[in-house]
Amino acid sequence: TIILSTYYDSWAVAPQFANSTYEALQIGYLLELAKFMSHENYSRNIMFVFFSGHWEALSGARNFVESYYFNETITLDNVTLNWKPVMMINIGNLDPGGIGIQLLRGSDLSGYATTSSSGITLRYSWVMNKIFNDYLLHEDFLNSFKLLTQVSPSTLVRQFFTNTMYWGTEPMPYMLDSEPAEQTRQVAFTIQSSFTNKLWLFSPYNPPLLLNSQDRLSFEVQISLINQIVTSFASEKTWGLDWSTTSPTRLYISVGGVSQFSGFVTLVGKVVTYNLSKGWYAPVSGALVRVYIGQLNPYASPYPYPFNRIITFSDANGTFVVHGLAPYPFIPSGQYVIDAWMINQSNGRIEYAPDYGIYGAKVFPPSVAPFAPYEKATISVMPCYSVTLFDLVDPWSGRPLIIPDPRPFSYGIGTGWFFIQGGILIPQDFNTRGDPLFYGVYFNQFEPIGLVFLLPKTRGAVMLKTGGLATPVGNWPSMVFVNSSITHPEGVGFYSDGEPITLTMSSFRYATDLYLLSYARYTSLSERGARNLNLEYQLNETNKYLNLAKDALDRKNYSNFEKYSLTAWAWASRTYESLMPFIDDSGKSSIFFMLLLIPSAMFLEKLVLHTEGKKRIVTTLLFGAILIFAFSLVHPALQVMKNSIMAIFGLLTIPLVLLVMLILFSETDKILKEISAHILGYHTVETSKVDIVATSYSTAIENMRKRKLRTTLTLATIVATALAVTALSSVSTTIVIKEIPISYSNYTSYEILLKSGFALPTNQILSPRTVDLLEGSLSNVSGMVFPRAWYYPTSIGPNTGVVTFVRKWDAPIGAPNASINAFLGITSKDSEMLLTQSLRDGTAFSNNDYFACVIPEEVAKSLNISIGDYISVLGLKLLVKGIYSSERLNTLRNIDNSFIAPINPLYVGSLGTGYTIPSTLTPPSLSWSNIVVVPYRLAIDLGGYVAEVSVVFPKETPPDLVRNVASMLASISSIPVYLKDGNEVVALSRIQSFAIRGFEGIFVAVVIGALNITSALLGNTKERTKELYTYSAVGLSPLGAVAMFITETIVYSLVGIV
Repeated sequence: TIILSTYYDSWAVAPQFANSTYEALQIGYLLELAKFMSHENYSRNIMFVFFSGHWEALSGARNFVESYYFNETITLDNVTLNWKPVMMINIGNLDPGGIGIQLLRGSDLSGYATTSSSGITLRYSWVMNKIFNDYLLHEDFLNSFKLLTQVSPSTLVRQFFTNTMYWGTEPMPYMLDSEPAEQTRQVAFTIQSSFTNKLWLFSPYNPPLLLNSQDRLSFEVQISLINQIVTSFASEKTWGLDWSTTSPTRLYISVGGVSQFSGFVTLVGKVVTYNLSKGWYAPVSGALVRVYIGQLNPYASPYPYPFNRIITFSDANGTFVVHGLAPYPFIPSGQYVIDAWMINQSNGRIEYAPDYGIYGAKVFPPSVAPFAPYEKATISVMPCYSVTLFDLVDPWSGRPLIIPDPRPFSYGIGTGWFFIQGGILIPQDFNTRGDPLFYGVYFNQFEPIGLVFLLPKTRGAVMLKTGGLATPVGNWPSMVFVNSSITHPEGVGFYSDGEPITLTMSSFRYATDLYLLSYARYTSLSERGARNLNLEYQLNETNKYLNLAKDALDRKNYSNFEKYSLTAWAWASRTYESLMPFIDDSGKSSIFFMLLLIPSAMFLEKLVLHTEGKKRIVTTLLFGAILIFAFSLVHPALQVMKNSIMAIFGLLTIPLVLLVMLILFSETDKILKEISAHILGYHTVETSKVDIVATSYSTAIENMRKRKLRTTLTLATIVATALAVTALSSVSTTIVIKEIPISYSNYTSYEILLKSGFALPTNQILSPRTVDLLEGSLSNVSGMVFPRAWYYPTSIGPNTGVVTFVRKWDAPIGAPNASINAFLGITSKDSEMLLTQSLRDGTAFSNNDYFACVIPEEVAKSLNISIGDYISVLGLKLLVKGIYSSERLNTLRNIDNSFIAPINPLYVGSLGTGYTIPSTLTPPSLSWSNIVVVPYRLAIDLGGYVAEVSVVFPKETPPDLVRNVASMLASISSIPVYLKDGNEVVALSRIQSFAIRGFEGIFVAVVIGALNITSALLGNTKERTKELYTYSAVGLSPLGAVAMFITETIVYSLVGIV
């Protein structure tokens, strides 16, 4: 039996308008085909199947395979062959604007299409041979096909029966209803239109499909080709596929020789929740369960395509069953991720969410790597309230933390991403500042939205750290949300008894919380003399942009409000990033001073009171408390440290540990000596160094007490010198913008450029929100911001590469076409500045242009195109507004000396996916003859990315103001900034340095203080010559005399400094 199938559902952002006209074409075609074939006799049984659930991870196709392909009454070897499925031909999306058809075996359901095996080649070799060497060359078909077009039919049919570049000419991720059958080792493929943009997918606007004569002819050609392939297989008398090697199997792994990897795995799982009152897990019924290819980093994160997520529900026992998983390791990341949710059907509130706490994912990992026909999994959920956060981007560039390549994703062969910085959303228990026992997170990183889940009636906080993929996780969070206010700058956290919390105006709230936190903590520092001019500048800038955002909100200018909020957040996160190391340094320095305070308290007690017994302990602690209190008045550490009391007690354990070690050492030494004397029977006469030091310490302190005046004067000199050093000098970290001159070819008049490297994936691209950040930074300057976007078509295999074809809109099938490799998207004002001098004919873009283009003269000549004509590219109908000279534009460069034209994708592995990349250190740019210029908005909507952003200022703008703007951008942005000032171009780099002040004035004070202290100590030694004779006469050794003076020096140093 040959199964002919298609799907009959649609999807749109507005579900009630999900009635795509285009998606009805394959349904209508298959119905007509069934009517036609019902009147003919064929060698094979034909089964027509219409699948539902296409946009629900092919649920219809998967369940059909489970119920039919594994129905023993149909597929057992001893059953008649009449109803055994030997081939599935699925009819995919048909588009009259396409050029020919394509044959596809793989899609983005599970990544199984990336399976590399010689079995695929063997399985489809007979199919390819029949199609291209028999059916398309049949004489009767060729004669009828000539009535439509003079083009050879084989040139309009492309096959992609491969594991690399399996996506053919598809412009975006997609699914084929034939893939579940193909997973079972069957021959199953899809036929659909090629070279079409499919922009009509998911659109709620579906007008009647009115075809012009050219579209109608194109569609007739496609239908004719499909008819010939389908009816020829149905009429095939000698079937070339062996049932023993293509019969359905739940798991088939064969390595060596003809290797094959196939599987249709069933997952049986259970949803549970931890019951605190019972201390064990209980099943959860009615939970919505999702199974999808993704990763745990560190939380469950699906790949960007939303329609390949299998959805089911748990039954009364919490059990769920999913059919059709592909076997490990032939799926991206090697695992399926599983999560479960309970959603209130009346209000849409999430009542149970995946639990990543110690009773959740840490016990039951939410993933499975299928490698058996049947797999099991347990998923733990928790009762919760949700906190929804928006604008979760990198505040220093405006980029999402991950930017997926919107073309067919190829994660299985190592690409599929434009940008992979990564980030971690971290919930915290607000009271303990640690991980909650129960918590959940949903944050896929490529969407700027995240949800945090906590137990009802618990108070929480959340922070965001960027990095974790291509870059390390940052030391400090770039976002902290604790509900700060002027009265509670450290925040009060968020709390709910179950109602969801939605954080509106998120960027503004992030900036406000970070600003209030930073301001309060810095105030505590500055009140005790710890100031940092760079921090004060950053705080002022943050406050300035927060006020600008408030003003824009009051005026209901929501666009500017978002831009100023993002800029304020960028400044606030930079402030926090600078402040926390400052606080960290304060804490570290406090440890040093605390270690000095402990012996200082002991010395002061001996010098001032000199009590004995228990009173000494009390008075020593009293002096210690006085010193710590005085320390807290002049040093900010105890104010900004959250656990300062614990830190003090921790430091107090150090002398206790040292004392215990000293006693242990002394007692051990005594025992060893006793054992030695007992065994060896002799005794030694020795002097205890510990006793000498202890005696010298007591004697030194007593001598200092006797000479009160000298002791007081010496201490006063040390104190005065220390005060002079600390009061007249300072050292603090600061941010310096360094200017590095670069060579420049004087071609453009742009004054500031933001561009990273060659503007290539996976760490050099920008985003539209980068433009918002830049425009928000130009609050006081009248500058024009010009973003430029690059869009690359799908990389086509096996040896075509990144290319698409341009043809005149009304040209007949078979007419000449031109190939291009990229689209350059620019704004209307930018097009005037860039293209006007190079236009051969026509004009630049206007503000209202969207489906328009400016093409190179080479394309215009080869296709005989004039101004006002329309071209067809990617199925789009574009109005030709202008024709430019490629020769002139090929010399055009940015101020960083890079070419403005997009980089040649054939030299970049992440763009020319699956294509053989020539080895070169520096990827060259494309010639302007190989690109089409389109409006910026169209390039972004097609799936392009922002490559660079330029800024132009009015001629009357002062150069110093432009330089200040560039320096400010370099201060907050993580993107390289270039500045053109006259004929000079510099690259601005943000580097951390130290600000050292006042050292030139303290040299004299230090020298004078050192001389005074030295003379005082030498005089003290000279005066006590007679005492030394006396001490020597009663047995003081030279070591003891040295120890005595060293002790005095240490006491002077510690007490004087403290």
